[in-house]
Amino acid sequence: MSGEESDSDERIRDIESFQDLDEMMSTVSQLDDALPYLKPLMRDSGIDVESIEDALQELDVDKSKDEVEELLIIPDRFNDLFASEGWICYDMMNLEVAKEAVETAERDGVEAGEEVLIEYYDAETVEQQLNWMKEADAFMPRIELAQKALKDYAEERYHACVPVVLSIMDGIVIDAHWEARNQPTGLFYGDPDLQAWDSMTAHINGLERLKSVLTERRTDLETDEIRKPFRNGILHGRDLGYDNKIVAAKTWAALFAVREWVLKAERDELDEPEDQENPSLADAIRKRDENEKFEKHDEEWEPRGVSIGDEIPAQGTPEEYDGGTPEHAVVDLLTWWEQNNYKYMSDYMRNSGESEVRAEEVRGHFSEIELESFRLIDISEESTMADVTVELQRNGISGRETGTVTLRMLWMDENENVVVRGHGGTHWVTHAWMKLISPF
Repeated sequence: MSGEESDSDERIRDIESFQDLDEMMSTVSQLDDALPYLKPLMRDSGIDVESIEDALQELDVDKSKDEVEELLIIPDRFNDLFASEGWICYDMMNLEVAKEAVETAERDGVEAGEEVLIEYYDAETVEQQLNWMKEADAFMPRIELAQKALKDYAEERYHACVPVVLSIMDGIVIDAHWEARNQPTGLFYGDPDLQAWDSMTAHINGLERLKSVLTERRTDLETDEIRKPFRNGILHGRDLGYDNKIVAAKTWAALFAVREWVLKAERDELDEPEDQENPSLADAIRKRDENEKFEKHDEEWEPRGVSIGDEIPAQGTPEEYDGGTPEHAVVDLLTWWEQNNYKYMSDYMRNSGESEVRAEEVRGHFSEIELESFRLIDISEESTMADVTVELQRNGISGRETGTVTLRMLWMDENENVVVRGHGGTHWVTHAWMKLISPF
């Protein structure tokens, strides 16, 4: 086994969100251990002990504790093994794949662990993660180039896709760095600040280590096959043996790793936020009253029990469904997709943080994928949301395919707050809209 630990004492597991998760899991575990002794006192105090026991049993505390510990330690173990080889752990990477690669490398050597990663980065995985890249504004003008590079990758033209992906990577960092720091600094020149507060990827043990590999000085002509995407050697004609899958896979992985930093730069989240003021007593009382009202409405709400094929059609136009229902919203959204009307599609879409999705962003995601037909399969309702399952037939870069997707629709009021149906509310939205174009 090889691999190289970071010179820095800072570890990814020490970022604030990981520490908060660790502390929360520790508190839950302590409660689980102490509950048998606390139950009499809690019952005397009017606490619903049975509900707490049910919640802890459903959570499976021991299993959850192990899963959290894995999440905390895998990124550092992964980077210690693979960062010097041109891989780092990042937010979109499948944690189970990262874990398998780590365990394989620790058992059989780093090259064996790399084989796990190379297999993971097939064309389907790259296509899926390219869809997630579209959250970044800086990526939007480069979509067509990325899709062409994906086609080259799928058809094993690695010599063609590698330089393109390297240039895309550099370009989005230049744009995002200018927006965040007012400096025209790229990934491969100048002195870019690639760290961000509370980030697994944009960490001194993450992107900074990856950058040192990508930007390694290469002056001698090399004709032998290389295993790392040396940007300078490849683009300046010094490394000629980059036409292979491992270099191409690492280049894609590096692009996807850059995404988290770019998003934080665009959202002004690179620096630690200032402490927010504590809410006043009046605010706390008002919030409590709102919560009590919400809980009362939630308890009173009853599902419709709608039957697809009997009460509503499986296929139809939006006019055939009652307005204000989740099925009407989904059918309307998909009908606009059939008509390539990205503006009206965006009305139903929200990004994380409840931000609205721009029409041009929708166009970037959906313009290369044609929706040929769809039909409703199932509707499962709760007081504030509905899971609507649809079968889609679509035609995109991977060809014609049919599969099912479940969209979670949320019922919102005019202030973009989730509300109980029948007690306010004006429209349906979904945060899961990327499922529509993700691999089935």
